Amino acid sequence: MRGLFKVTIPLTDLPQDSIEDLYISYKMGSQPINQRLILARSLEGQTVQAILPGSRMVLIEKRFNNGIVIKEFPAPSLGEKIAAVPGKTHAVVDLGRTVQDKVNLRRMRFLFKSGHRPYDQTTIVFESFGGRQVSDSPYAIYRLFKELYPGFNFVWSIDRSLKKFCKQNNIPFVVRRTSKWVRTLEKATYWISNARFPSWVRKPNYVTYIQTWHGTPLKKTGSRY
Repeated sequence: MRGLFKVTIPLTDLPQDSIEDLYISYKMGSQPINQRLILARSLEGQTVQAILPGSRMVLIEKRFNNGIVIKEFPAPSLGEKIAAVPGKTHAVVDLGRTVQDKVNLRRMRFLFKSGHRPYDQTTIVFESFGGRQVSDSPYAIYRLFKELYPGFNFVWSIDRSLKKFCKQNNIPFVVRRTSKWVRTLEKATYWISNARFPSWVRKPNYVTYIQTWHGTPLKKTGSRY
């Protein structure tokens, strides 16, 4: 029935402090039917709230099952609006970070497509739990290899939050999602990880990827290395 009719909702008739689901009521022969209205597209960019006379507010939302729900409640006072300003500021900051992350992701994809040549010195990149730790099987291998192969170059792929820890423990590192990180991965000889790298990370043919898989070996994965 999409596009066959329009629905007008008398917002001023809504009971106070109420939550209303929207249905279409009709009859199929003699059988009465209540059919839930389904949203065919996102509400983003549309007007979803209104201030009514008597300091009332109406909000239209999308339910988890794509149904439409209308909420009526008292409009916020001036004091409540002022108190909400810091929260809105954080929302703007979060939006800025999201945009920055998307721009950085595009830059990462581009850098991985650029040509790289391997280091002359054997270089092994270690990563544990997506860079959130220096631990598990990769760390055990790292400690052993330091003794067995002192001439190799060892580098840990880490989140920025681990920089202080690595410096305090003399662990060589590169921060994930930076230009240096891309260059180090692409020019390395081996990758040793207990999880997986992002799907957009490009593994050169000359790199050997050793996967130690933390926990149970009975896993499903999208990695194809």
